[in-house]
Amino acid sequence: MDEKWLERLEADNPVNRRGLSVARLVAGTDAAGKLRNGDMILAVDGQVVTSFRSIEKAVQKPGVTVTVWRNGEARDIEIETAVLDGRGIDRAVSWAGALIQDPHRPMAAQRGIDPYGVYVAFFSYGSPATRYGLWAGRRVIEVDETPTPDLEAFVQAVAAKQDRESVRLKTVTWNDVVEVITLKLDNQYWPAYEIRRTDDGWKRTKIGS
Repeated sequence: MDEKWLERLEADNPVNRRGLSVARLVAGTDAAGKLRNGDMILAVDGQVVTSFRSIEKAVQKPGVTVTVWRNGEARDIEIETAVLDGRGIDRAVSWAGALIQDPHRPMAAQRGIDPYGVYVAFFSYGSPATRYGLWAGRRVIEVDETPTPDLEAFVQAVAAKQDRESVRLKTVTWNDVVEVITLKLDNQYWPAYEIRRTDDGWKRTKIGS
């Protein structure tokens, strides 16, 4: 790093003399497509940042210009920030004995998994999900060749499926391996329903025929 930036970083934090570097990127965000692991974060909107708190305060806006040190030079990169509402998951579907939801942020943050498809969070033993291998940790990205990028698309794709009907699911494992599963429904013992968070608490409603 050149002397000019070293002097600016030291002046901002003369006691600890530390800097910030990118250690992990959240899949699906604007930053993931523009920053790289190992980038040194020098400034945000021209203001030097040398602590987590300073960078947290600097990005409280829709977009920022981040100055990073990469490959021997300083670069200015415009990045859209991501607003976090703190609510977490507010809708889930029980289908074929599997609990299915939109991918939650920790998957993208901790494992770098792109937030596309629907995520199998849990499965009940003895259900079709168990018998045909629709296990927790998988993402379903297609139902009978219909893309399911989110939970609403998944619900629309499975709502009309009948008891004992076979359904072809295109899934992705933790390791990004694509696997196709053919699952036979048992709507009598494992009916489909969804739960939603409302102002009055969680509500359960039936889906499908």
